Amino acid sequence: MVVSYVAGGSTDMAARTLAKQLGENMGQPVIVENRGGASGKIGAEAVAKAPADGYTLLFGEAGAMSINVWLMDRTGSYPTKDFVAVSQVIDTPVVLVAHPSLGVHNLKELVAKGRQTPLAYGSSGSGTVGHLAMEVLKQSLDLNLTHIPYRGGSQATADLLGGQIPLLAINVPTVAQYVRNGKAIGLAAFSSRRTTTLPDLPTVTEQGYPELALSVWQGVFAPAGTPPGIVARLNAEIHKAVQAPEVREALLAAGNEIVVNSPAEFSGMVSKDIERWGKVTRAAGLQP
Repeated sequence: MVVSYVAGGSTDMAARTLAKQLGENMGQPVIVENRGGASGKIGAEAVAKAPADGYTLLFGEAGAMSINVWLMDRTGSYPTKDFVAVSQVIDTPVVLVAHPSLGVHNLKELVAKGRQTPLAYGSSGSGTVGHLAMEVLKQSLDLNLTHIPYRGGSQATADLLGGQIPLLAINVPTVAQYVRNGKAIGLAAFSSRRTTTLPDLPTVTEQGYPELALSVWQGVFAPAGTPPGIVARLNAEIHKAVQAPEVREALLAAGNEIVVNSPAEFSGMVSKDIERWGKVTRAAGLQP
């Protein structure tokens, strides 16, 4: 199971949690191999070129498999052509938080302020889901927002807490503790259902903006041409693995939501995501 990022990150940890249980259930080891670089492209291409026999898999995520289609050159693998979707595994919610000095407590208050006053917001980097979630908000609600990209979530969070930036869109595990202790004000979860990590934080859908909801998914892919019977077996084994108490506990403790689906459902979701992020990146003027 190839992970397109270095060891120790959230994607790697989720993949290793799943792989361990899959190995125990299937009676053979499932080895996780990290092939980082080029925002996930190197690892993905290695799997795309592997034999389509079910023994080489990709633990992919939304950024590399849907957003980067529009932000990197088109050479190499393509998600809907060179892979078959096996199953989604988790969804990692993205939340919008504000520094208390901004004086807003929900999306409606932010919209009212953002139409009168230019505001800056941070993200963990240009082209990340947090960045593009805010671009959707900006484009949909006609707000005067300026993006300040950081090299990672920890630096962006530190600047929000220090009052250097008033707004931040980032994955929930990074800021959950600060929302709980009041150092950051949770405005919304960019999702259609509440996150178990911050159950009191209303979603964008609840606040009247369903068009802002998105899924920051992670899941398993196999090389194109993998026989349907093998894909179905892998799908069933993944569904079984995430039901194990230790797997559920580890994934939920990391701030994730467990979401598994059929190969057809996962494939359809990836295709819709690619189309959606294409429109957003073009409107934002982002290019390879």
